[in-house]
Amino acid sequence: MKIFREGATGALLDEYEKAVGEYMELLQQIPDARFTAIADAQTDDIDCRSIQTVSQHVVASGYGYANHLRRHFKHLEPEQVQFPSFQDAEMACTGLSNMLKYTEKTLQGIWNLSFEDVVSNRVTLWGGQVFDVEQLLEHAIVHVLRHRRQTERFLQLLQQA
Repeated sequence: MKIFREGATGALLDEYEKAVGEYMELLQQIPDARFTAIADAQTDDIDCRSIQTVSQHVVASGYGYANHLRRHFKHLEPEQVQFPSFQDAEMACTGLSNMLKYTEKTLQGIWNLSFEDVVSNRVTLWGGQVFDVEQLLEHAIVHVLRHRRQTERFLQLLQQA
C-alpha cells in the first residue's frame, strides 16, 4: 500500500518522487552507447546535447532548487554537492535518487508550513525568477517531466540514426 506524505508540501514531494521515478524507469532502459551519444549537435545549450548531459542538468537543478529553499528558510546549510559526470544510466539514477533524498531532507525542516506560509514565502531563483514554495516545487516537478519528454525524443532520434 502506498504511503502518502502529509500536507501540501508532502503531496508535492510525492509528485516529485513520482516524476523522478518515471524518469529513472526510462533511463534504466537506455543502453550506454545511446546514453552518451550526441542527440542534438546543433543546440547552443551544453546541458541539452545528449541524454547524459540532460540527466546531469536535471540532478544539478534539483539540488539547486533544494538549496534555494535552504538559503531562504535558513534551517539547513546549503551544500555544494559534487557528483561525477554520469557515464551511464545507472549513475544518473543514483544521482537522481540522492537528489530526491536531499530534497526530502530539505523539506522536513519546513514540512508543516501553513498554506499562508507556503504562498507568502517568496524564493528568488537564478535569473531573478520569484516563486512561492508551492510554485518552486511545482516548477521542479515540471522540470523533470519536460526533460523526461526530451529524453524520450532523443531516444527516438538516436534510434532513427
